[in-house]
Amino acid sequence: MLVPFLIILGVLVLVPTLIWGFAGPWALPAILPAFVLAATWRHLKLPREQRAVGPDGQPGPALRPGVLVLGGLFGLVTGAAALILMWAAEAPSTIRIASEVVIGAEREAVWSAVVDLPNRKAWSPWIADTEPIGRGGAPAVGNQYRATLALERYTVPAELVVTAFEPAERFAWRVVPQGGSQLDEIVETVTLTREGDVLTRVHYELAYEVPTVLGRVGERIAMRGAVERLAETTTDLLRQRVLMPR
Repeated sequence: MLVPFLIILGVLVLVPTLIWGFAGPWALPAILPAFVLAATWRHLKLPREQRAVGPDGQPGPALRPGVLVLGGLFGLVTGAAALILMWAAEAPSTIRIASEVVIGAEREAVWSAVVDLPNRKAWSPWIADTEPIGRGGAPAVGNQYRATLALERYTVPAELVVTAFEPAERFAWRVVPQGGSQLDEIVETVTLTREGDVLTRVHYELAYEVPTVLGRVGERIAMRGAVERLAETTTDLLRQRVLMPR
């Protein structure tokens, strides 16, 4: 059993290492599926090795299909989990989700909609009820705002700090959910590029840090698709907002 165990373990660790890089201690979970698959293989070979009669003259152990099926399934499931953990250990901790749209309007008109923060919810499906903290005034780098974040089926309060303000070109702010989050350094950025006389290309990006390995697993499996849909919806709603008749 030792030889198939070492072969399976070597494959489970070597292949991800060649593709993603060595995962360090996060390669240890591969021991369990390697053991289970090796034991299952041993059970498959056992009847042939003992030739139906054991050394004591008694009938040898019979092949049990249930053991093969359950062992194979459990080994494959735990093997997949080990591969996911190794991928997450070497995956980048900074995630960037982007969406682009070309709007048939001048860049200044698009910029006006982007920096109309009190009405941000008109085109932002996840940031609403934006209000300044302190004296308020025109947006500028360092200005802070309170807002409500609509995340899936629940809402959480947040504070936002403007980190970039380049008129008619680029607006960005850092989003800090109040109450804790597995994500760090959430930054929403809108970049405008002139495309001809009356066309504007909008590049929308959500960037965030997922510092833990288990957090990256959860982000990729349960959250990434929702964020990608959010980015696409945001650019589409911004286009509608800019082109809406006044």
